[in-house]
Order: sequence, then structure tokens, then C-alpha cells
Amino acid sequence: MTDGTAVARLVDTTVAPSVAHVATDPERARIAEGTADQPGRWWAFGPYVSERAWGSSALFQEDPAWRDELLFHEYFHAETGEGLGASHQTGWTALVAALVADRARS
Repeated sequence: MTDGTAVARLVDTTVAPSVAHVATDPERARIAEGTADQPGRWWAFGPYVSERAWGSSALFQEDPAWRDELLFHEYFHAETGEGLGASHQTGWTALVAALVADRARS
């Protein structure tokens, strides 16, 4: 059921937009950034992280000890999607963990 309000949507185009639904789109988008569709392939900002954010590093893309680990970089290269800047304690990890916990409770 929609309330008739037209809004821009970030994710989940299969659900009729209500204000309440659209208000949670950014939350779902942040959670989706860390969603693996198969080992070593994480969806983030459009491209797969294994192909973009880790650049040409075969270690992070192919090694079983590393390929399923998602790094939350400070920022990403606008054209290549490669993760840049610090990848430790940038706040994204805590934010995503809180969003996932909130979704699990609702």
C-alpha cells in the first residue's frame, strides 16, 4: 500500500514505495554493500568488490583466507571503484552491524 508520495529510491524496486519504506532504503543499501552472492564476490556500490575495490590484488580476490573478508575503505576511486584510504575502524563496520541488528529485531 502506498501513501501517494513520490520519492527517489535507492534500492528494492520491487516494493511499492511508501514513506516508511523509502526511509529504510538507505539502511538496506548499507546492508547490501556487504552482501556476498558467492564466495569472493561482494556487491558494493554497483561493481563487485573482488573485481574493483581490491584492485589487482590476487591475494584478496582468490585466497580462501581473504576472499570472503569485506574491507570498509574510507573512500573509493570514482572511476575504478578501487578501495582507497584506511580500511580499518572507519565506522562503517559498526554502522552496518547496527543496521543489521535493527533489521533482525523488526
